[in-house]
Amino acid sequence: MRNECRWFLLLVSFSACDGISLIMSSHQNLNESKELQPHFQPFFDLASSTRNVTTPVGQTAFLHCTVEQLGDKSVSWMRRRDLHILTAGSLAYTSDQRFQVLRQAAAAEEGAERWTLVLRFAQPRDSGVYECQVSTEPKISLAFQLTVQEPRASILGAGEVHVRLGSGLRLRCVVGQAPHALATLRWYRADQSGGSGGSGGGSGSGETLVKPANDLLIDARWSAPDGLVSTLTIPRVMPRHQGNYSCRSTAASRDTPPAQVYVHVLTGEHPAAMQHGSGATGGAPSTPPLLLLNFCTILIALSHRTLT
Repeated sequence: MRNECRWFLLLVSFSACDGISLIMSSHQNLNESKELQPHFQPFFDLASSTRNVTTPVGQTAFLHCTVEQLGDKSVSWMRRRDLHILTAGSLAYTSDQRFQVLRQAAAAEEGAERWTLVLRFAQPRDSGVYECQVSTEPKISLAFQLTVQEPRASILGAGEVHVRLGSGLRLRCVVGQAPHALATLRWYRADQSGGSGGSGGGSGSGETLVKPANDLLIDARWSAPDGLVSTLTIPRVMPRHQGNYSCRSTAASRDTPPAQVYVHVLTGEHPAAMQHGSGATGGAPSTPPLLLLNFCTILIALSHRTLT
């Protein structure tokens, strides 16, 4: 009986030791798991994320946010200007239907996901900072700077052009933007009643839209070195063609100043406006001032000799 009790106590002792070892081993494995856990948290792939994005007005902007090891976490996009959540997961949380989010597996590395914020018909007011956020604890975010550029037109050459009556005139307006169906270039001319300088307001008051006619041609096309080019051609310049011409992109806002050039039509040696201003009626030409001065000098000299 004593031997059986002794064996029973030894068995219980060994079992207790094994249980304690098992508990200690489990606790050690749990600690090791906690130490390794941060290495499996989501993080941003900075190499594949372009954080400064520039797009022309009216076109589509893409902000690409690549996240590694996302797991069961979610991705959202926020506009920092007003702290407005634009998207959460695959859903949009804005009434502005120009915003959309696209999710796709990144080809660079297995387990990476690319969450792209898409903004269609971008406008200058959309410029600013957008944040790609991951719902970790604490939350992590990556900022993207979006710049929407307005197309600024420029007319090649000087700000004033002098062209002789009856000769040809060609004006070229250029804007460096990608070609798309949303915008083109338009020419305007200051109303003659608004003064020779024009209002300079593009499509504002005091200017009228220049349209192709029998004596005026307009051609717009895309040129790889220059961009979008509009050419205004007048095969035979007449006095009525004198004035202030401006050019602007239809995608530009009203606050964007247009490109301008003033065309002087020369009839003889003087611009047409100066001819009309001098009151010339086509009669005998007026005597040049230098000839009058010489004539007066001769008269004074002859008078002096007569007196002496």
